[in-house]
Amino acid sequence: MEHLEVQSAHEHALDGGRSPLSTSVRATGRYRMVIHVLVADDSEIVRRGIGDVLESADDVHVVAQAWDGRSAVDAARQFSPDVALLDIRMPGMDGLAATREIRALPVPPRVIILTMFGEDEHVDTAV
Repeated sequence: MEHLEVQSAHEHALDGGRSPLSTSVRATGRYRMVIHVLVADDSEIVRRGIGDVLESADDVHVVAQAWDGRSAVDAARQFSPDVALLDIRMPGMDGLAATREIRALPVPPRVIILTMFGEDEHVDTAV
Protein backbone atom coordinates (compact mmCIF):
# COMPACT_ATOMS: atom_id res chain seq x y z
CA MET A 1 0.00 0.00 0.00
CA GLU A 2 1.17 3.48 -0.73
CA HIS A 3 1.77 5.72 2.29
CA LEU A 4 2.62 9.35 2.86
CA GLU A 5 5.17 10.55 5.40
CA VAL A 6 3.65 13.06 7.84
CA GLN A 7 4.95 14.95 10.83
CA SER A 8 3.50 17.98 12.53
CA ALA A 9 5.53 21.18 12.59
CA HIS A 10 5.52 20.96 16.40
CA GLU A 11 6.96 17.42 16.39
CA HIS A 12 9.53 18.47 13.79
CA ALA A 13 10.71 21.40 15.94
CA LEU A 14 10.83 19.35 19.15
CA ASP A 15 12.95 16.54 17.78
CA GLY A 16 15.52 18.65 15.98
CA GLY A 17 14.20 17.80 12.55
CA ARG A 18 13.08 14.17 12.78
CA SER A 19 11.06 11.89 15.01
CA PRO A 20 12.70 8.97 16.83
CA LEU A 21 10.39 6.74 14.80
CA SER A 22 8.86 8.36 11.77
CA THR A 23 5.07 8.47 11.68
CA SER A 24 3.29 7.56 8.48
CA VAL A 25 -0.30 7.62 7.37
CA ARG A 26 -1.61 5.24 4.77
CA ALA A 27 -3.92 6.37 2.01
CA THR A 28 -6.72 5.02 4.24
CA GLY A 29 -5.88 7.69 6.84
CA ARG A 30 -4.65 5.32 9.57
CA TYR A 31 -1.41 6.20 11.36
CA ARG A 32 1.43 3.73 11.80
CA MET A 33 5.04 3.81 12.86
CA VAL A 34 7.69 3.28 10.19
CA ILE A 35 11.24 2.47 11.26
CA HIS A 36 13.86 3.89 8.90
CA VAL A 37 16.93 1.66 8.70
CA LEU A 38 20.47 1.97 7.35
CA VAL A 39 22.19 -1.33 6.45
CA ALA A 40 26.00 -1.44 6.17
CA ASP A 41 27.96 -4.54 5.16
CA ASP A 42 30.85 -5.00 2.75
CA SER A 43 29.18 -8.08 1.27
CA GLU A 44 26.65 -6.99 -1.34
CA ILE A 45 24.79 -10.29 -1.06
CA VAL A 46 24.42 -9.93 2.73
CA ARG A 47 23.57 -6.22 2.52
CA ARG A 48 20.88 -6.72 -0.13
CA GLY A 49 19.54 -9.85 1.58
CA ILE A 50 19.09 -8.05 4.89
CA GLY A 51 17.58 -5.08 3.09
CA ASP A 52 15.09 -7.29 1.24
CA VAL A 53 14.02 -9.07 4.44
CA LEU A 54 13.56 -5.76 6.27
CA GLU A 55 11.65 -4.18 3.37
CA SER A 56 9.18 -7.08 3.45
CA ALA A 57 7.86 -5.74 6.77
CA ASP A 58 5.12 -3.11 6.53
CA ASP A 59 6.64 -0.98 9.27
CA VAL A 60 10.29 -0.93 8.11
CA HIS A 61 11.85 1.12 5.31
CA VAL A 62 15.52 0.77 4.34
CA VAL A 63 16.59 4.35 3.64
CA ALA A 64 20.19 3.55 2.66
CA GLN A 65 22.71 0.77 2.15
CA ALA A 66 26.44 1.25 2.67
CA TRP A 67 29.47 -0.90 1.79
CA ASP A 68 31.91 0.40 4.44
CA GLY A 69 32.02 2.42 7.63
CA ARG A 70 32.73 5.76 5.98
CA SER A 71 29.76 5.44 3.62
CA ALA A 72 27.61 4.34 6.59
CA VAL A 73 28.50 7.49 8.52
CA ASP A 74 27.80 9.63 5.45
CA ALA A 75 24.44 7.88 4.92
CA ALA A 76 23.50 8.32 8.59
CA ARG A 77 24.17 12.06 8.28
CA GLN A 78 22.19 12.33 5.05
CA PHE A 79 19.18 10.10 5.81
CA SER A 80 18.88 10.26 9.65
CA PRO A 81 17.79 6.63 10.09
CA ASP A 82 16.11 5.42 13.27
CA VAL A 83 18.32 2.31 13.31
CA ALA A 84 21.72 1.53 11.79
CA LEU A 85 22.66 -2.13 11.23
CA LEU A 86 26.45 -2.25 10.87
CA ASP A 87 28.79 -5.13 10.09
CA ILE A 88 31.56 -5.16 12.67
CA ARG A 89 34.29 -5.83 10.07
CA MET A 90 34.38 -3.74 6.92
CA PRO A 91 37.28 -2.41 4.86
CA GLY A 92 38.57 1.05 5.61
CA MET A 93 36.52 2.27 8.55
CA ASP A 94 35.12 -0.74 10.42
CA GLY A 95 31.75 -0.97 12.15
CA LEU A 96 33.14 0.01 15.55
CA ALA A 97 34.69 3.26 14.31
CA ALA A 98 31.53 3.99 12.31
CA THR A 99 29.42 3.38 15.43
CA ARG A 100 31.44 5.93 17.41
CA GLU A 101 30.91 8.59 14.70
CA ILE A 102 27.25 7.75 14.17
CA ARG A 103 26.49 7.84 17.91
CA ALA A 104 28.12 11.30 18.06
CA LEU A 105 25.60 12.74 15.57
CA PRO A 106 23.17 15.36 16.96
CA VAL A 107 20.25 12.91 16.69
CA PRO A 108 21.93 9.49 16.62
CA PRO A 109 20.14 6.34 15.54
CA ARG A 110 20.14 3.14 17.56
CA VAL A 111 23.01 0.95 16.38
CA ILE A 112 22.95 -2.81 15.99
CA ILE A 113 26.30 -4.49 15.27
CA LEU A 114 26.28 -7.57 13.04
CA THR A 115 29.05 -10.16 13.04
CA MET A 116 29.75 -13.75 12.05
CA PHE A 117 32.55 -13.97 14.62
CA GLY A 118 31.72 -15.11 18.16
CA GLU A 119 35.28 -15.23 19.49
CA ASP A 120 36.73 -11.88 18.51
CA GLU A 121 38.14 -8.87 20.35
CA HIS A 122 35.90 -6.72 18.14
CA VAL A 123 32.83 -8.35 19.71
CA ASP A 124 34.06 -7.51 23.22
CA THR A 125 34.67 -3.89 22.19
CA ALA A 126 31.22 -3.62 20.58
CA VAL A 127 29.49 -4.87 23.71
